[in-house]
Amino acid sequence: MVPFKGCLGFKQYKKDKPNKWGIKIFSRSGASGIVYDSKVYSGKGTTVRSDLGFASDMVLRLVEYLSKSQNSKIFFYYFFSSFHIVENLQQMGIESVGTVRIERVLKAKLPPLEAD
Repeated sequence: MVPFKGCLGFKQYKKDKPNKWGIKIFSRSGASGIVYDSKVYSGKGTTVRSDLGFASDMVLRLVEYLSKSQNSKIFFYYFFSSFHIVENLQQMGIESVGTVRIERVLKAKLPPLEAD
């Protein structure tokens, strides 16, 4: 969130953030911290609507220019994590890792681990 209090149709308000008013920007950056792609959230219509949901759509939009032949790996925050996004990225040839919230894991029916 980039702090901004001026007049702008797509500024966001988040009461629990240190900067409550601002412009929401989603970005894809490398391990060095260099930003390679970014998308400004401008309200509904920022992403193409799909059955995956807003967060997954945003991830797919940020990786659309990645080379599929370079063995790309992406890491993302729990807001963007879901089984469906990992599955879609895998089909595109992109490996991914995301954090998950404990309350979401407790509800998941996971198969038992197999012993070696």
